[in-house]
Amino acid sequence: MLDPFYSVYCLDFDSSRIMTGSRDRTIKVWCIKTGTCIATFEGHTGSVLCLKFEHDWDIDSDDTVRGFMVSGSSDCTVCVWDLISTPVTSGENDVVGRSNPVVISGTFGSPRWVSAELRQVLRGHSAGVLDLKMDERWIVTWSVATSVVYAELMPCYSSKDALMNVYDRKTLALHTTLSGHEGPVNAVGLENGRVVSASGDGKMMLWDVETGNCIRVFEGHEKGLACIEFKVRLRPISSSAGIINGVRHYVE
Repeated sequence: MLDPFYSVYCLDFDSSRIMTGSRDRTIKVWCIKTGTCIATFEGHTGSVLCLKFEHDWDIDSDDTVRGFMVSGSSDCTVCVWDLISTPVTSGENDVVGRSNPVVISGTFGSPRWVSAELRQVLRGHSAGVLDLKMDERWIVTWSVATSVVYAELMPCYSSKDALMNVYDRKTLALHTTLSGHEGPVNAVGLENGRVVSASGDGKMMLWDVETGNCIRVFEGHEKGLACIEFKVRLRPISSSAGIINGVRHYVE
């Protein structure tokens, strides 16, 4: 299904399609039912490391509808896309061979054309954009470490950009920058106006997005944190070197 010559670094999916980001600098759209590649989008000049899109934006629609997608890359940029889904007319049902990014989507329901327009490029990081989170109001992005220093034969990662940028999803303006970790940010959770970040410095930090203030710092891991799961009113869960910690803290 995928091109064997290029690594796939990220994916997101809904009930009809899978979108993947690759080392070949493209985003591809795949029919989840047939495994067929139905569109290719180009906009980044580096590997696509992360992406999120608005799920099922065209379900139960007979008209042309627009969705939303955000992608991050090793080129240090965040691309914001308008996804466009257009119904196929009866005379177009058997049309094949049209060039990307406009192709027939073999999704559930009636056939549709899928395309994308690059709305804006956000330039706020000095290193590759490792991952991102988004909800109905905010887009949160963070970057990878840019150098490796070896101490006693063990790699210790340091970063020129241990920051998290928060953008307003409606205006795409930079709302705030969350800064406080002493190591690279490896994972972030976003929900209901709160962010939890996990870092190579071994700490989790809880943030209020509206004010940009750090509400609380969680410590307990002896090594850097690699992942996190965050749900409002549930426990933030983090993992480091095979050890899973649950923090008994409830967010109101």
